[in-house]
Order: sequence, then structure tokens, then C-alpha cells
Amino acid sequence: MNKVGIVSYYKNINFGSVLQACAMQMIIRKLGYDCEHIRCFFGQNRKQKIIALLANPSQFLKNKFASYFRKITCPEIAVRRNKFHQFVEEFIKESTKIYSPNDVTKTNEIYEVFVCGSDQIWAPNQFNEFFYIDFISEKSRKIAYAPSIGLPLIPDHLKGRMASLISNIGYLSIREKEGSAIIRELTGLDIPVVLDPTLMIDKTEWLAKVKSSIAPKEPYILCLFLGENHQHRQAVETYRNYKGYKIVVIPFRKGDYSWGDICLADAGPLDFIDLVNNAAIVFSDSFHGAAFALNLNKPFGVFMRFAEDHPICQNSRIRNLLSLFSLQKRLVQDKMVIKDMDECINYAAVNTILDKERSKSLKYLESALVDSCSKRKNYVQA
Repeated sequence: MNKVGIVSYYKNINFGSVLQACAMQMIIRKLGYDCEHIRCFFGQNRKQKIIALLANPSQFLKNKFASYFRKITCPEIAVRRNKFHQFVEEFIKESTKIYSPNDVTKTNEIYEVFVCGSDQIWAPNQFNEFFYIDFISEKSRKIAYAPSIGLPLIPDHLKGRMASLISNIGYLSIREKEGSAIIRELTGLDIPVVLDPTLMIDKTEWLAKVKSSIAPKEPYILCLFLGENHQHRQAVETYRNYKGYKIVVIPFRKGDYSWGDICLADAGPLDFIDLVNNAAIVFSDSFHGAAFALNLNKPFGVFMRFAEDHPICQNSRIRNLLSLFSLQKRLVQDKMVIKDMDECINYAAVNTILDKERSKSLKYLESALVDSCSKRKNYVQA
């Protein structure tokens, strides 16, 4: 059986990261290939920490304080972290060896094909050549499945290098149409837009992984906020007062540990899926918060986390998701009446689009894998 090596972010405490990694392996295995994620340790050395401190001292210290505060005031964080580790152990197959940038070329002898994706592995503010599979020279062995650039602009100093790395990948796709336009500008290539891996997995398959529930029995509003916008939280409180539901919070920001009615700081990836599925409605500023609500056919409202002029504005990810499924009305805007979120979503129409996009995305990946493996076989025999 041909073996596929995958490169992606998935070792952080982030629902979207681990769930897209899990989904990527599920998809590739369904297509008949063995696969695993390649572990590569980069670390953050003292020099990098000093650079981060000097670049933005207040943000650096704020992050350090927030991390320390959570550790001493919220022991549930350790439980959440353990649940993430357990999820990875159970559902994400990893390379036995942990590589470094100096020896990752040895994977050339282990895998026939390499896939990079998904999520924001191509975000220029987190630029890392590893996520472009730069350690393999053969273009035909490299496939990009739904990476996201995330940002609207590429810094001038990165344009040339990103163009070169992307052009050296034999099979290209991207998650957002804005990213496709950026790649066309950089390389002159027109590449397909495909679904996030989590949306490629059917609702029933996700729910089959959930073996226990921490969801409240009474109707609740589920909130997952990665940003700190207080107006977003006030809007949810208005909806709570209107509906009489309790607010259940999965906290990622310091203030959210004491906000809402029920704080579930120990929620892991499977708890997240379960909480979305059992919620009366989901409110989030997270791409994957919205994506899972959509995939599980739940009512939801999504907020834009960034101001449009923010230097690392990532709003295009959510805008693209809503546009694809004609759900622009699920965007909660400043002057909007929050009660409008009571309008029912036509999930029959959404699921028709979802099925079509799944078929198109799967066809792209299957064709890329078949063609890449065939070329590899011919290359070895020659």
C-alpha cells in the first residue's frame, strides 16, 4: 500500500487544527492509502523569543501573563490539554521519529507521496518552508490540499520565495477563493478551491466518535470566541435575554473564564463536537466553529474577529465559507438585530451544495494521489 506523509499544524490546543488533521487522514485512508502526519520539531529558541519581545513587548508579556494566570486559576485547562493529547493518540497516526529541519529529508525514503494541508499553514505571518514540503525535490510527489493563506496580502519580502515554493508543488489547491487569487498573482497559476477537510467528513461519522456527553440537558447557547471583542459577547447576552437560554462558554480568552452561565474549560475535541451538536444555537468568531455548526446542521451566528484594516485580518476565511453556502445572513454585524438569528437555515439547500463540493474536492485529491503515485512508480522503475 502506498504511504502518504502529511504536513500540517495539529499539535496546538486548537479544535480546528486537530480536527482537520484527523479528517485529512480519514479522507486519505478512504481512498485506499496508508498515511501519517510527519512530526518535525522547530522549537522557539531564545533568539526568537527576544525578537518577539522586542517586536511587541506588551503583547508578548500579555500572552505570558495570560498563560500563567490560566495555569494557577483554572486546573481544568490541564484536563483539556490531556484530552487533546488523548485525541491525537487515538485518531491521528504520527511518524515514529520526530524530525528536525536538518534531517527531515530522510522522509524521502519512507513516503511515496506528500500532502500539505489543511488550515493556515501558508499564512505569511507564520511562514515556514516545511509546510510547502520544501524538503522534497520531486515536484510530482507533492500535493497541496486546502491550505489557507488567511491574510489578504503577502509581504513583499516573501512574495518571491512563496511563489517559488508553491510553483514547485505538482498538485495545487487552496481553501479560499481569495487565496486562489493571490496564488494566481504570485505564480500565474489558476488552482481549484476545495473544502476544508472537516467538511469532507459526514455528520454521522463525526458523531460516531463521541462516546460520552458533557452537554447540559436544557437548551443552551454555545459560545467559542478566539477574539476579545466585548460587543460580540454583549450581542450574545442580548440573545440570551431574548430566548431565556443559558450561555455555555468554551473559554480561550482570560475574560471568558468568568463570562456566561456555564464555563467548560475542560472541553476537548470530542466534547466540542458534542456541544455543537446539542446546542440550540452556536455563536463564534472561529472558522471551524462556524464550519462544524454548518456541517452538523445547527443554527449559528458568526462574528468577524478582526477589523478589516487589521494587519493580520483573517476575515476572508469566514466570508468565503458563508458565501460558498449562501449563508451571508448568518454573519452578525454591528447594527444587526440579534433576534434575526432565529431565522431558520435552509439546510436542505446547504447540504446539496455540500455534497457537490465534497464530490469535487474528493475528485481532485483522488486524481492527485493516483497520478502522483503512478509517476513515482515509473520513476523508481526507471
